[in-house]
Amino acid sequence: MDNKNNKKDNKQRQAGINTKSFTKVHRKVGVFFMPLLLVIVITGAWSLFRAELLQWQFPHFELGQTSFEASSAESGVDNGLESKSSQRKSLQELVDIARNEHGFKYSDFSIHDKQRYGDFVLFFNKTDGVENMLFMDPASGEALDASQASFSETVYDLHLKLLLPSSIGKYLVGLMGLLLMYLVFTGFLAHKNIGKNFYQLRLHKGRQIFATDLHKLLGNWSLVFSGLMSITGALLGLFSIVLLVLALAAYGGDVKALFADFLGTQPKPVGGVADFISLDSLYQLAQQQWEGYKISTIEIHNYADPAMRVTFEGELMNGFLTQQHVTYDAINGGITFVTDFTDKGVGGYMYSALPSLHFASFGGTWLKLIYWFLTLALLLVMVTGITIKSLRLRDKGFSTSDLIVTQLSQAVILAASIAVVFGVIFTGLMNPGDYTTLGIITLAAVTYTVASNRFQWLSSVSLAGWILVIAGVVVVFKGEVLLMVLCLTLGLTWLFSQKVGSMVNKAKPSSNQQGSTQ
Repeated sequence: MDNKNNKKDNKQRQAGINTKSFTKVHRKVGVFFMPLLLVIVITGAWSLFRAELLQWQFPHFELGQTSFEASSAESGVDNGLESKSSQRKSLQELVDIARNEHGFKYSDFSIHDKQRYGDFVLFFNKTDGVENMLFMDPASGEALDASQASFSETVYDLHLKLLLPSSIGKYLVGLMGLLLMYLVFTGFLAHKNIGKNFYQLRLHKGRQIFATDLHKLLGNWSLVFSGLMSITGALLGLFSIVLLVLALAAYGGDVKALFADFLGTQPKPVGGVADFISLDSLYQLAQQQWEGYKISTIEIHNYADPAMRVTFEGELMNGFLTQQHVTYDAINGGITFVTDFTDKGVGGYMYSALPSLHFASFGGTWLKLIYWFLTLALLLVMVTGITIKSLRLRDKGFSTSDLIVTQLSQAVILAASIAVVFGVIFTGLMNPGDYTTLGIITLAAVTYTVASNRFQWLSSVSLAGWILVIAGVVVVFKGEVLLMVLCLTLGLTWLFSQKVGSMVNKAKPSSNQQGSTQ
């Protein structure tokens, strides 16, 4: 009997040791990488509304009918309800205007519709690796005055690659996705009474217990979403490595062969000028390729060359997150390559589904809002994690390294809030889409955070909350309901996090001792 009891006690001790180990590593890793994770998660939340961000920054992009689909002018229907200015020119006309009137004479470029970038036509140059964008009014063909450093694209690039060189940035974001996945699941395993964590929220046992309960509660209810975002984010960031593994497994290490099988290859230009089929006619052919096919991007290769090819990229709206590509010979109208991801097995579905799942592009505004509120829950989990540690150490104070990363976390929250206000509301005063301007905003946020800790000013996170709440009230008068919801909910999230426990006042040893005395 004694032996059985001893074995039972040893097992319980071992389980306890494992739980403590999980908890210890979870806290240290979470706090240390918090600033970087906050940058990725906050920009990821705003990237859900990438097109809307661009319209809010440049209101003149909000035009009439701009879809690639046939306009009333093309269909021969004029019901008198639409003004001439709202009737979109044909796709071929827009390309001719871009080349002849706006100097967009590139051989390889892409054209994007409003689903991705906003209510306007965007030409994006891909020739020789040089990036150049042209924004056009699809009704008049006039070039729109737009900054090359739009706030929308800067937010997206921050989320995708942290404004670093493409490969390095994507790998780093992918690694942060793996780290977040580790934090999500170790946080779930590190706590006892997992069942209670789904409903237990003790309101009258002190801030530390309340913060801990809230951390567990939100973490458990957002577990599936957080796991999905971390896994898809990691795979998107590390997709080149995934492709290399697939190439090693199925193509003998030949990555080019893998890409050729999935996306096809384009011929080199022959030289000279050739007559080609109208882009509008090719567009209609592509739409007939699959039932429910919604084209989002047109890739043009070797324009007006005898080797001209046109690739149409889009999604099957009646399928499950399936991206399809079809390429036409623009000279004779024949299909040169079809990428049907439903026939590509697991790899095809993964390539097709990852971006849609991560950015909620397979649904409308309501789905994006669901993603938004789940992301707010994840942000609260992250902030309450630091709060728990600060409350535990109120008598000892943070170590120097913990103090630095905590203040950087606060600065990230404040800088992001200031950038949003100037990026989409007071756009005429400052453009945080510009890297230099964004750097100045970040430096100002860091300076204020350090000063607020030293002089006991309003905390950076509280200030960020009030900035967004006031901004939300201001946009009510502009009629921007969606922007109002985003600003108010994020602002109230930051303010609520400070009611749970201040990241600022508990971070500095001297103030910790004063708070303990009080």
